[in-house]
Amino acid sequence: MPSDRQGGLATQCAIAIAPVALLVALYLSEWRIVDEWFTYRRDAVGAGEWWRIFSGHFVHLEFGHLVLNMTAWLLLCCYAQGAVPASLWALTALLASGICGLCMYLFNPELAWVVGLSGLLHGIAVMVGLYRWRQLSDWTGAMLLALITLKLGWEQWRGPTPGTAQFLEIPVVVDAHLYGALSALCLVPWLWRSGVARG
Repeated sequence: MPSDRQGGLATQCAIAIAPVALLVALYLSEWRIVDEWFTYRRDAVGAGEWWRIFSGHFVHLEFGHLVLNMTAWLLLCCYAQGAVPASLWALTALLASGICGLCMYLFNPELAWVVGLSGLLHGIAVMVGLYRWRQLSDWTGAMLLALITLKLGWEQWRGPTPGTAQFLEIPVVVDAHLYGALSALCLVPWLWRSGVARG
């Protein structure tokens, strides 16, 4: 029905635009305030400011870093083609940001501070790939998962993909990519049990 299509289109637009608007708003805000309240800082998290585990993903220092992550987000939205329920986007974003931030705190004590959406993006990418492969029987979903696996393997073996750190002009935390991607796997039992994914 036309109303259903219009509602679906509105949801897709919200999924695509709302996070981009948040990223841009934080980037354009006064850095002192953003850093004081939102940046992932290990000492602040240890002092009880636990929300930084989530909020740090949405903070960006460099314009190129912001554009790269916004582009990746929009490409994933286009690839999903409105097939992935909004609730699954939200759940994956919550899991990926929380698990990624918590794992950095527990397993990477050398990271005094971290900013950027890339860990969360890797979780979203895995979720979208799984959904398209299993729910829609789309082989490109399996291809996306294979490419992500190869990328993560390279990063753990050799470090960031060539040219990334030079382009961003800030260190690349490859472990955040790994944690974000693995966080999406937490959804697999729920997807199978709920019937969201079908073989």
